[in-house]
Amino acid sequence: MTGAPGTSDPTGYDPDRIKCVVWDLDGTLWDEIAVETPTDELPVPRAEMLAAIDALAARGVLSSLASRSAPAVLDRMAAVPEVRERFLAPQVSWQDKSESLRRIAKDLGIAVEALVLVDDSPYERAEVEALLPGVRTLDPGEVPALLAAFEDREVTPESRERVRRYRTEETRRAEGERFRGTREEFLRWCDMRLTVGPAAPDEVPRALELAARTHRLNSSGLTPDRLRALAAADGHELYTARMSDRFGEYGIIGAALVDRTAPGSWSVPLLALSCRVAGRGAAAAFLFWLMERARESGAGEFRVTLRPTDANLEMRILLRQAGLRRTEDDDARDDGAVLARSLAVGGDLPKPPPGCTSPTERTPTRDGRPHPLLHGLHGLHGLHGPRGGGAGTARDDRGGRPPGRRRGRRAPRRHRPVRHGDRPDLAGRGGAAGRGRRPVRRRRRRAGPQPGQSPVHRRPDRLRDRAPGRPLRRTRPRVRDKGDPAGAAVTCPRGRR
Repeated sequence: MTGAPGTSDPTGYDPDRIKCVVWDLDGTLWDEIAVETPTDELPVPRAEMLAAIDALAARGVLSSLASRSAPAVLDRMAAVPEVRERFLAPQVSWQDKSESLRRIAKDLGIAVEALVLVDDSPYERAEVEALLPGVRTLDPGEVPALLAAFEDREVTPESRERVRRYRTEETRRAEGERFRGTREEFLRWCDMRLTVGPAAPDEVPRALELAARTHRLNSSGLTPDRLRALAAADGHELYTARMSDRFGEYGIIGAALVDRTAPGSWSVPLLALSCRVAGRGAAAAFLFWLMERARESGAGEFRVTLRPTDANLEMRILLRQAGLRRTEDDDARDDGAVLARSLAVGGDLPKPPPGCTSPTERTPTRDGRPHPLLHGLHGLHGLHGPRGGGAGTARDDRGGRPPGRRRGRRAPRRHRPVRHGDRPDLAGRGGAAGRGRRPVRRRRRRAGPQPGQSPVHRRPDRLRDRAPGRPLRRTRPRVRDKGDPAGAAVTCPRGRR
């Protein structure tokens, strides 16, 4: 068994595809049934299960919960922080396990196929295998074999901090739900910063990990072994991207391999970013920075190797929005293509955020602060998540909660002011009309058909439905307006008061 990223384990598990292990509660995490305990205290968790969860967290594997039980069990777990803090995006309800796994994957921003379910019930495992064929299911007795698949593998600093950063992501998502404004305004308020530069020697393992574990924002799926060999070859350079915001550090979230062996051209065999930054403009900023750097170095063409998959649709859309188009290239393999665009001086290029110079330094702006991540990205639609949104009012950049302001709704038509010049019949009248507002119009309700009216016609017609022998009334009874000093009678058209 080798420890290099991108290799499968002889036990049948692929550690590079496992990002989260989902645990059942009753009969798996503990022996008892939580809803049947005589007190409100939780059953005692199994020591070997907690040790397995901690061992996986040390290797960058998340843990979550999916249990068919009363939601109150999750509230009782909040009273035991040492147990509750081990799990992200837990799902405790009476819904099917397959639906719980879908929600966990959505909340964590990962693919459903990146989940592994540990459950003692053969029925629950069969239900998940039938509805989610890409999810691996395990009996609690198979957990030691799962841990063995992660032994002797290189662990990066980002892997050790992954659980904590996903917990910070929960806080970030909660703030986004409470934010009053568009998605783009929330990203501005987060004050995200991106730093790009050549990869340091201690950052290469993280770049290899991104190449092996990312699928949603991965251009070519280059294997870690191939990436390591190309990065060490002449004419190739490896770049990494770090990101941070007001909630904390993301760490290294992107890697790009640049091939400059062809004269006058920059070729990118691999562009990979973490799924944690999907929908936040980081991928666009990284790509645009590379394009601008290529133009500054004298390159006249920018090329990206793309191998379309079911998972990297977002990457394909980004490359097309950046102006890259498919070209006939002999270097492209049968399962991929090469996209290219011109970098001619004077042509329009998307602008990356200024100030991204190296992984450790930034070029400050005039006021001494680095530029925000989304500077210059407002013209790209569809890159900032499903809510989208245009530029809005400026937000408070002094920290803390944004000064939220509810957006006003246009008043209904009946409450808008009425100009007496347009309504001579309302001039000089008292009440609501005298105050410059149109009176509220109400409908008359009838309990049933009137005498002489067909039961089918519940709402009488002005001309047809009337009692026999009664004259057709086109106006309401004459009323006196209290605002008229002369006491003259005013006739209101039918339907108005």
